[in-house]
Order: sequence, then C-alpha cells, then structure tokens
Amino acid sequence: MFGKLLKYEFKALFRKCVSIFLLIVAVTLGSAVITKLTGSLFSGEVNILGSIFSLISGISFILIAASTFIVLVLIINRFYTNFFKDEGYLTFTLPVKVTQLYNAKLLAGAIVLLFSAVVSVIVFILSLMIISSERGQFLNMAIINEIGKAIKEITGYIKSFEVLLIVIEIIVYLVLTSLYSIILFYLSFTIGAISAKKHKVALGVGVYYGINIACQFVTSLIAGAFFGTAAINAGLTNADLDSMVTVHSFLLAMIFAAALIATVLYIFNIKLLKNKLNLD
Repeated sequence: MFGKLLKYEFKALFRKCVSIFLLIVAVTLGSAVITKLTGSLFSGEVNILGSIFSLISGISFILIAASTFIVLVLIINRFYTNFFKDEGYLTFTLPVKVTQLYNAKLLAGAIVLLFSAVVSVIVFILSLMIISSERGQFLNMAIINEIGKAIKEITGYIKSFEVLLIVIEIIVYLVLTSLYSIILFYLSFTIGAISAKKHKVALGVGVYYGINIACQFVTSLIAGAFFGTAAINAGLTNADLDSMVTVHSFLLAMIFAAALIATVLYIFNIKLLKNKLNLD
C-alpha cells in the first residue's frame, strides 16, 4: 500500500511542479539565446534591446536560484491541502496508517526537491554555455571541458579513502538536509493548522522561524561538541588538528545534528497528526 501512496504522491507533485520546470527551462534558455543573439548583432554598440534582454537574462538566473524554493512551497502546499483542508477528510479515511501517509509525502517531496535542484544546476550550466559562446558557436564547450577536468581531478582525489569518505559524508548530509527541511516545514504548518482557528498559514510561518532558530542553536552546540572532542583528542596524542580532521568533524557534526533534529521533529509531527488533528 505504501508503494501505491508513494506513486500517487509522485504523480501529484510532478503535475504541480512540471509547469515550474518547463517555465524555468523556457525562460532561462530562451533569454540566454536572445541575449547571445542581440549581443552578436549589436556587438560594440549600446542598445536598448540588448540591455533589456540582458536584464531578462539576469532575472532568469534569479529564477533558477529561486526555483528550488518555489518547488518547496508547492510541496508544502500539497501537504497542507491534502491533510488540513477539505481533502483531509478523504485522506484520513484511507485504510492506511498516518505514518504511511506522512512517509509517502516526505519521501516523494525530498526526491522531487533534489530533482529540482539538479534541473536548476543543469539549466544554469547550459545558460552559461550559450551566453559565453563565441560567434558562430551555439554552445561554449570549453565549460563542459572544464567541468570534465574538475570531475576527473576530484575522481583522482577520491582514490584516497579519506577523500572518498568526505564525498560520502557530503552526499549523506545533502539527503538529510532535504528531509530535514521538509520535516521542519511539515511540523510548522501542522502546528499552525492545529493551534489556530484563523490565519493558520501565518502561524505556521511564525512557528517555522521559531523552531528553526532553536534548531540552529542545537546544531551549533553539537558542532561545538564535535570540534571540542577532536581538539581534545589531538591534544592528548600531541598531534596537530589538520584540515582533514576539521572537515570530518564538521561534516559528522552536521550529519548527526540533522539526523537527530529531523528524528525528533518527525516523531513530534506524527504524534500531533495522530492525536490533535483538526481539519477545516
């Protein structure tokens, strides 16, 4: 049953997000092409048309940067509407556990969010390749070559176990951060929906900032503890606290903090949904 819920969530989210993806691709790549063409046609001249399209190109890059946030808003809206609006009456009559409903939304949301980030990076690179290409070329392949060299260089470093471990830690942290961000928003808007009769969304936003500040404080304490332990161990062994130890300590602290906080928020959110549910 969980597989069916997850499949349904993916379909629902991608229906909401596909227009955003297409808009970002169309506006960004379109403005990049037009900016390139106007730059080639009016090279060396100051012209209003070229300036306008350069401005549009700049706005499109801002749109790329904001696209992941826009997708996150759509994910949160899906959760809120499906749980706390009229749809909630149908959602909670399904013969499944609350945890299954929640987990399907959480996993689907995290994957879609990561997918949107990957799309944004690809579109950004393509835009740079178009705008920076020389006359007579459509794409500046030198950028791809530089990216390839960077990947090859990184791959060479990864042969070292320590570097490979750092890469794995970064990937784990990025996945946890995606889950943590969605859980935090889910909990905030759950509290807003349960606690207020009016202005539930506004309260949810306020709760988010309050919880986020508390979570950042806890993260700072955990990071300090990890760094302190590493420093003490280095002192006891009369060794220098090298850069690798520092990087490992930082990443492990962030992973532990994200996992701990996400788990606590997750459990609290599930308890609220089971015991304090309040539909419009």
